[in-house]
Amino acid sequence: MDAALTRWAAGMPAGVARVSRTGDAVELASCDPGPNVRAGSAVSHVADAMTLLTNRADALASALADGASPAQASCYAHAVVGTFSPAELAAADTTPGFGDKLGLLERRCTSHPA
Repeated sequence: MDAALTRWAAGMPAGVARVSRTGDAVELASCDPGPNVRAGSAVSHVADAMTLLTNRADALASALADGASPAQASCYAHAVVGTFSPAELAAADTTPGFGDKLGLLERRCTSHPA
């Protein structure tokens, strides 16, 4: 998330966006750059960041719904987005062995949450 938002902020006019990080928390401060700024590659970086955030939130919610503790669910969500690309997660239903890999991540986080 940090890397994707930092790339996006770097593509904006000076002073329009700032990304900071404290531990695992990433903070974005941004304002409207005005009508004279055209969207460019910065838009794709935002899409990448939002996809990462959505994938992580989906994994976290799934683990919590399955009875994981908050620490276990956080470990699992972090492992999922660290192991699979957004394209792999989107194609999960057609990727051989995908479920087995998810099961391994779940077991790892259940026994040793980070």
